[in-house]
Amino acid sequence: MKMKPSDNLPDSFQARRYRPGTVDADSVTATISSDQLLIRHDDGSSFTFELEQLDVKLGGANGDRIVFSDATTGDTIVVRDITVLKALKQTSRGKQLQKQVSKIRSTQSFQKVQQIFAMIGVVFMCLMYGGCVFIGMVLEPIRKMSESNTDKTDVKSSTNNEADQVDQLSEDQRAQIEVNYQRSVKGVIMRAWKLPADNSKTNAIVVRTKIDGNGIVKSFSVSESSGDVDLDNSAVQAVKAASPLPVPPRFWPRPVEIEVVLNPAEKQRYK
Repeated sequence: MKMKPSDNLPDSFQARRYRPGTVDADSVTATISSDQLLIRHDDGSSFTFELEQLDVKLGGANGDRIVFSDATTGDTIVVRDITVLKALKQTSRGKQLQKQVSKIRSTQSFQKVQQIFAMIGVVFMCLMYGGCVFIGMVLEPIRKMSESNTDKTDVKSSTNNEADQVDQLSEDQRAQIEVNYQRSVKGVIMRAWKLPADNSKTNAIVVRTKIDGNGIVKSFSVSESSGDVDLDNSAVQAVKAASPLPVPPRFWPRPVEIEVVLNPAEKQRYK
């Protein structure tokens, strides 16, 4: 099924392909045709994914990217253009994929409603607490941002303020942030974990992963094996499929290296 010119959609989308076990991503072009996702590399080579076999979800620190994950091959395709959802909606006939697209669009709609209510809240605050004075305080940073001479100063000031906030954290506060982050990362990976069909093992696997400042998984390996190759591989694929992970704390050096303990016996707790 081809899209009509009136759809105002591009023929292809710029994307990045993360292959299993690799650190860097390949710049590729993604094209949606019927029920397939065609990936073309700069060197002319191409690779085809069946859309119905892919897991599709929102990604990026701001939820501004679409992430395609193939649990079979371990590949991850990240598309920055959100309009790829419209192309999926119009082109694909797969019921499972359509459900994923509808879920993503519902999430986007909810986020927009939240933003609208937040704006209404700001206006209400203006009316309740001084009106003009409060509006002046809100508009002043916007005016400064429009002046190129002060833009760099504003960015530097903002960075310094964030650094000051980090420096003011106590050891206990940092420790609690680290614990909460580890739990968040484990939850995301556990929900993406697809155990082997005939799995009967209950031994835990420890996976070491390296991520960048945006939560993108750059590398991964098994630190402690469960003793079962298939179970180990499924855990590694779960880490890859879960990328991008939650954004790590600001005070951690980049890139971030963490170890996550994955136990098959705990899988039922994460749905």
